Amino acid sequence: MQDVRVARNLVGAVLVTTSAVAFGSMAILGVWAQEDGAGTWPLLMLRFGIAALLLLIIVRVRRIELPSPRRIAALAAMGGIGYVGQSYCYFSALQHADASTVALLLYLYPALVAALAAVFLHERLAPSTVAALVLSLAGTSLVVGAGTGEPKGIALAVGAAFIYSVYITVGSRVIQGAHPLVVALTVCTAAATVCATAVLAGAARGREIQLPESAPGWVATAMIAVVCTVIAIVTFFSGMQLLGPTRTAVLSTLEPVVTAVLAVTLLSQVLSPTQIAGGVLVIAAVIWQATHRHPGVTSPRGGERSLAMSLPDHGSCQQQRK
Repeated sequence: MQDVRVARNLVGAVLVTTSAVAFGSMAILGVWAQEDGAGTWPLLMLRFGIAALLLLIIVRVRRIELPSPRRIAALAAMGGIGYVGQSYCYFSALQHADASTVALLLYLYPALVAALAAVFLHERLAPSTVAALVLSLAGTSLVVGAGTGEPKGIALAVGAAFIYSVYITVGSRVIQGAHPLVVALTVCTAAATVCATAVLAGAARGREIQLPESAPGWVATAMIAVVCTVIAIVTFFSGMQLLGPTRTAVLSTLEPVVTAVLAVTLLSQVLSPTQIAGGVLVIAAVIWQATHRHPGVTSPRGGERSLAMSLPDHGSCQQQRK
């Protein structure tokens, strides 16, 4: 039984790490797409629209049964309200604060998720999980670096982290027992619908719909949809159903490290020794979570259960622009 649990932890860690690498590369692809003329809302609309179409094809080919209308409505609310609300706060914060500050404040969410999961989901926090959480947050702080911003930007960034944390905690109950592909399909469809509505509303007010202007921009957009959305979401949901919200949140802090490394290699940005040290701390936390044995999470009625968390917003395409 213990060996099975260790195997589940390892598989879950590999899946979430794969998702973190895919999500972490999205900022770079987003920079390329935006430099090619894509606007934020049109880019998000294309991302989720293409992803929803691909996921629909996969679900139909595999003949996966859809959940009840009530479950679909709850999942759609997660994507259309929680996801978009978090995205709005995040992108608005980028207009009033340095991107590194916004990203750092967003990554307050693992600590908030741990607190919410302990209070509302009765998840026990093992000392090793708390230690890894502290280690990963410290590493993330070093990687992202210190920044400056207006109070409004700081408040919006903290708001994004809080909405994200509530979104994850609520999602852990909403998606429990649902197929990851169906969850991803519903969330992406709802998000695409809201983003498309925002684009059309802007067009109705005379705002230009800014799409990529050349092939490289469209390739970057397609990769955002396929790699950074479909692949990333499916591996993320699958891994979270094995690990639960808190450990998944810790493992997901690998994302800014991936982004920083890619920024150095592909965008010719400079990574300071402090940021390198932070990356080492985050990776150490990831390895610790992947190899350490954790006690089962018990519900108030007893027995072991697997908690899942929801789709995070990794839609910051401007994170690497200073």
